[in-house]
Amino acid sequence: MKPQKIIYVFDGVVFDKQGRILIDQRVGDTLESVNGLWEVPGGKLEFGETPEQAIEREILEEIGCKVKAKKLIPYTDIGTLEYPDKLQHTVVFYYICELMDDDFVEVHDHKIGGYRWVKPEELDDYEFMFGNRAAINMALQLKDAKPLEGKSQVWS
Repeated sequence: MKPQKIIYVFDGVVFDKQGRILIDQRVGDTLESVNGLWEVPGGKLEFGETPEQAIEREILEEIGCKVKAKKLIPYTDIGTLEYPDKLQHTVVFYYICELMDDDFVEVHDHKIGGYRWVKPEELDDYEFMFGNRAAINMALQLKDAKPLEGKSQVWS
């Protein structure tokens, strides 16, 4: 039996001032079925981080732009992926994010084949990783709503 691993991922639906959404294309993954698919940026939660810190760090590291995680989207994506060497149970949470540095983007991650700023009406032109499109659709509905901003608190 393959080793089993659980990971928690926090992704950001990043909007620029024109209302476009930042998406990136996944490449170089050992799981062939996801290569070429589009996704919103983000990544794994590291030890000691809040979800907001994870999103902001991952997007800066991978794509080179500074964002602020603003609102937790009430949508969670859960699935199990079978990699050649492991079974990975992945839990993905999404946040609405604000671009902080005037859409400066420079890809720093070899698993990102490119990026695009897309208008909502252009989303159907892209094939997304599972769950991403549902999260984007919910973010579009909630981005102008005025609920309390999401925050995480660390206790010890």
